[in-house]
Amino acid sequence: MESHDPEFAPLEPLLTPARPADATALRQELLNQTTDLLRRRAHRRRLIRNAAALVACYAAGLATMYFAGPRLVRPDVPVPLPGETAPAPANRSVERLIALAAAVPAARLEQEGETAAGRERALLYRLAGARYLEEAGDVRAALRCYANALDVDPDAAPTPGGQDDWLLMALKDARQKEKADAKNAN
Repeated sequence: MESHDPEFAPLEPLLTPARPADATALRQELLNQTTDLLRRRAHRRRLIRNAAALVACYAAGLATMYFAGPRLVRPDVPVPLPGETAPAPANRSVERLIALAAAVPAARLEQEGETAAGRERALLYRLAGARYLEEAGDVRAALRCYANALDVDPDAAPTPGGQDDWLLMALKDARQKEKADAKNAN
């Protein structure tokens, strides 16, 4: 139905159907658009999944370090020895502590070494270093304790001996070399 009314003339091109397009070209264009959309969605899902896996791995690493990492011991808080129910008194005899050294954690021996005096202090540090090395394989903590023991009592067995473990022997050997180098430098 054609209208020759000038009022409807601008609408007539909009109301007439478009030219029939090639069906094969139309199908191919629709297939290309759909395939691109599906690829983008799959890529986005893969990115989200990979990001979630990275976040989960990072969280697992943090949890591992929290639960399996080294524990910090506050030196101002006394920890009871095994078998004791109350915190240790400040004037506990060092001999008793050394006698119980096999049952005392390394951190506790180090803590007691900080408050002891003289040769007992060096002995406690040395026991703590040995315990760190035996129990946890914590070389840094053992080295710190051994260095403290040698600083407190440098005259006690300055040369490596048969009772020393590998780390203490290496530390004593290094200190001897430092002293020899200092003498040669003068």
